[in-house]
Amino acid sequence: VRGGDYAKLRHWGLLESRPNDDETKRTSGLWRPTELGSQFARGVILMPSHAYIYNNTADGFTDSTTTIREALGDAFDYAELWKAR
Repeated sequence: VRGGDYAKLRHWGLLESRPNDDETKRTSGLWRPTELGSQFARGVILMPSHAYIYNNTADGFTDSTTTIREALGDAFDYAELWKAR
């Protein structure tokens, strides 16, 4: 996947970055789901729908929660993705 929007999922603890061993780069650019991220992707748990971000750090979360399907919206066919597995 290209782009950095998915990296924002780290604020919810859904992704973790691979350690960077290249001193010429800011990050490795590689991410993997955490156990929490896997549970959210499988629809096992709900997550806060919004985060309060300050200085690139999560400073809290809303009380409202969301499912993976709600978070992805109608334009994304979540069922089709799982069929492909």
